[in-house]
Amino acid sequence: MAVALVVVKCRPSGPNAVVTGDGASKAYVAPGKYDEFYNIVSGGFNIWPAELETVIADHPGVVEVAVFAIPHERWGETPMAVVCVEDLDAVTTDELIESCSQRLGSYKKPTRIELTTEPLPKSVVGKLLRKQLREPHWIGHDRRVSGA
Repeated sequence: MAVALVVVKCRPSGPNAVVTGDGASKAYVAPGKYDEFYNIVSGGFNIWPAELETVIADHPGVVEVAVFAIPHERWGETPMAVVCVEDLDAVTTDELIESCSQRLGSYKKPTRIELTTEPLPKSVVGKLLRKQLREPHWIGHDRRVSGA
């Protein structure tokens, strides 16, 4: 079984932090934590889900949001957002996409947004379960990262 290891530069703290000889610090992320740091590679551009989540969450009608990669025939992957809103009539997908495009650039905007009034799935400790939202979109694909 292959194990993904993501290295993120950070301040040294916590049990996974290591300070290297040159004073730089790195955090080694455990395999189960990969989804938290996973960036979306769309057409060669790196898109961090947290960037999109921050912009979308700024809308007053948004309760919570999760962004993850879905397969795209041309770009390999593309961002999708599932957005929990208070009122479906108060928020439109077009305005959320336009907000992302204006604040982050058109190449980072989500290709698809799904609005819901249901709370997003969470673990017993309240952590958002992105994998549960993402998996149905990857059915029929032999790997979880797409590309040409």
